[in-house]
Amino acid sequence: MARRRSVPNWTRVRRAAPLALLALVLVACGSRSADPHGTAVQAVAGSVAERLVGAAAGRGLAGVSVAPDGLAEMAPQLLQPPQSMLVREGDSVLFSVEAVGTAPLQYQWLRDGATIAGARGPLLRIDAAQRADDGAHYQVEVSNRAGRLLSPAAHLAVERFGWRAPWD
Repeated sequence: MARRRSVPNWTRVRRAAPLALLALVLVACGSRSADPHGTAVQAVAGSVAERLVGAAAGRGLAGVSVAPDGLAEMAPQLLQPPQSMLVREGDSVLFSVEAVGTAPLQYQWLRDGATIAGARGPLLRIDAAQRADDGAHYQVEVSNRAGRLLSPAAHLAVERFGWRAPWD
């Protein structure tokens, strides 16, 4: 009995190839290990980059563009925004954000709309929460050469010693 050889569905392969190539470009653009010099991946041909952008738009990926030098770039996008927290007075607080986009990404944290000096990374640590921190709203602006975005606000609630939240 002759074994039947399966033939690939070329229509499916042609449709999947641009998306697979886009994933490769985005990973390489956002990963220092894939690109130790922090530069974007040069498209082999200009039309390839335009097709990648079209495929990204068709799949709901925003912020992918082609720079004048032919490099594919991706504006920052949030994977995980900062989360609101309830802490006790004196406790430390750690806000974090996860974002992707063309490297390098720059971060700037804000408290109630005002920039926080020196808070320029994906983590924001408050060593000892005070009553004055109660009700503050924290956001982070993430930017790169392709664009910028402002995260949704994370609220900080600080409880006094001796008082417990009803759900504790």
